[in-house]
Amino acid sequence: MFRLVSKIFLIIFPCIVFASSPTQELITSLSNFNSLQANFVQNVVNNKSNTTEQLNGQVSLQRPNLFRWEIQQPSQQLIIADGTNIWVYDADLQQATKQKIDYRQSNNPAMLLSGSLKDLPKNFIITKLSKSDIGEWFELKPKSGNTMFQKIQVQFVNGKLTTMYITDNLGQRTKLVFTNVQINPKLKPILFKFKPSPSVDIVEN
Repeated sequence: MFRLVSKIFLIIFPCIVFASSPTQELITSLSNFNSLQANFVQNVVNNKSNTTEQLNGQVSLQRPNLFRWEIQQPSQQLIIADGTNIWVYDADLQQATKQKIDYRQSNNPAMLLSGSLKDLPKNFIITKLSKSDIGEWFELKPKSGNTMFQKIQVQFVNGKLTTMYITDNLGQRTKLVFTNVQINPKLKPILFKFKPSPSVDIVEN
């Protein structure tokens, strides 16, 4: 689940505008902010349409290459990208994993969350969807079969990111709904730093 969540953040950190029409419109929607903070509700639905998990928390983003994904309920878990490493911390287990960000590997979660958009058309087929919902919907399908998901769908309402759907290779669907979205808030640098206590077991990948 953590890797899947990490992958979706590639589309949160745009820095280059492309001429391709669907990509251009997606970048236009995303380029409204350099930082973002919001609450989220995450529901996971299996291929039998049964909800298997519901999580609540807060996400904070800061360009370039920084994010904090904090699950507050039902248990405390944390993902932090600090520009060099990705940390995944489980409070109940008192364990944290540390993974070096490798910008040379396009399928690496860190590359997908904070890489340049110059590779976006190469890695994804991007289309604009026609839905009855308000706002605008975009769909990203990976061109490579070496990914953990089949597609990502994102919704913007009045220029704000409001909803994401991620469908994995097993047919499991994750829905993310963002509320109390703050555009360009002034975020403290400490949000994107992880300093484990001596009692935390560190696992390096």
